[in-house]
Amino acid sequence: MALGRKEIENYIIDPNVVVRSLGWDAERGRAYQRVLETAADAIHAYAAARTALAISRKRFNPLPSTWGRTRGADKHEFPEDFSEGACREAIRNVITTHGEAQGVPVEEVFTQFDRLLPEFRLGGIRRNAYLESYAGKDLLFAIESDLHEFGFSNAGAFREKILLGIEKTESDLGTWVREWQALREAVEAFAGA
Repeated sequence: MALGRKEIENYIIDPNVVVRSLGWDAERGRAYQRVLETAADAIHAYAAARTALAISRKRFNPLPSTWGRTRGADKHEFPEDFSEGACREAIRNVITTHGEAQGVPVEEVFTQFDRLLPEFRLGGIRRNAYLESYAGKDLLFAIESDLHEFGFSNAGAFREKILLGIEKTESDLGTWVREWQALREAVEAFAGA
């Protein structure tokens, strides 16, 4: 996968960032990593369906790629059922509601979905790089119930505590995530030019 993340939340939920910003020990960090990986496995079909919808959009025409209950302060839609069958039904509903007027055939989206599923399943290229290819908000809400075991009331409280830890740290953030180091180097090179 390419260097970079799908959303800003993908950086915030990165195990290296979480452990360092919250001051967790290695054991707690490994427990968090397992929770995050379990969530990636659980939502693989949803991630594939969202990607299939996104790449099936016709140029400059919006086509929703989320569905489900609205969650969090940013009102992110996220379903309760991530099964392949539920995702197929949601794709059909999205196309029926929004895509037919844009000339997006449901069969085209299903073809994309079927092609993408192996990439998002355990062992697939996108699953192996879930912090780059899955939506960070989706992963964050997928682990929300597990966050109680780590002492957080919800995903928003978890995200806020991480951001506060990042803000207060005196350590070199470039050592936390490789892209942050690359960004710093690019800014320094630009400023020095």
